[in-house]
Amino acid sequence: MAQECSDIERLVLIAPAFNMMGLRAQSIAPERCRDWHTAGWMPWDDEPAHRDYPLAWKWVEESKAYWGRSFDRLRPVSTAILHGQQDHVILPQGSSQFVEQLRGLAPSFPIDLHLVPGDHRLSGPEHLDMFRRLVLCVT
Repeated sequence: MAQECSDIERLVLIAPAFNMMGLRAQSIAPERCRDWHTAGWMPWDDEPAHRDYPLAWKWVEESKAYWGRSFDRLRPVSTAILHGQQDHVILPQGSSQFVEQLRGLAPSFPIDLHLVPGDHRLSGPEHLDMFRRLVLCVT
């Protein structure tokens, strides 16, 4: 969005889903990944609550394709990423990988990665305080 809209001057992203499905496919056993590809659908995990909500393999393909285009055109928008280190919904490795790849292509890109203790919800008072500081640009 920031690449396409010149009015955007700053981004604060919380647990962004950078290549989420591609990373998910890499994180599961190869046999299960092949089954997912063959069937076209798979539950996110083995939790009973998730079995009724399968994910399409197409999302893996789209995620990888989008990831491949993410760095085609860069506009240096000040960006802060806040991600929980124990996030099992959107793996923090996606944020780390994004920042690493971005810095490799554009070392002066204004981006800060904040990996903090916490899960996907980031619901503690310390998380709210961190988010407030990032939005208000307070150090």
